[in-house]
Amino acid sequence: MANSAVLVTAPMGVGFSGFDSYSSWYGFWYPVRTPRALIDKVNAEMHRVLADKNMIDALLPQGAEATPSSPQASERVMRSEQARWGRLAKALNLKLNG
Repeated sequence: MANSAVLVTAPMGVGFSGFDSYSSWYGFWYPVRTPRALIDKVNAEMHRVLADKNMIDALLPQGAEATPSSPQASERVMRSEQARWGRLAKALNLKLNG
């Protein structure tokens, strides 16, 4: 993984296999029967907004870099992250309270 534009000199590795970086991600969630055309329209608008120089300039001081993607790619990331962090939680015997 490449270094962040915000943390140019920060090392990305933390020494755990499969956990060589940390990133946060955000997405939009829709009800099951939301029309695909609406999802695609919102996604296209988010791409437009997140590519705007004013938005980029506003995000960087907060340590954020937008990397918009497709709904399908977002689902793959979500499933991959659930599996990755689930393995770590299981290995550490972490349990949810409540």
